[in-house]
Amino acid sequence: MKSNTNLIIIDSNFILLPFQFKIDYFDEIRFNIEGKLKFIIFQQIFNELESKISGFS
Repeated sequence: MKSNTNLIIIDSNFILLPFQFKIDYFDEIRFNIEGKLKFIIFQQIFNELESKISGFS
């Protein structure tokens, strides 16, 4: 039997929008997509977020 894994690639806007709109997108995704979920965040996204944080300091 084949495993059904849904890959979800996260970008920086997706990470920041829940704070702005007070919505938990992760719960919404879990509720609306069947099967296993795997969230992927590329290193470049972490780097981008770190640079945004550094800009506030």
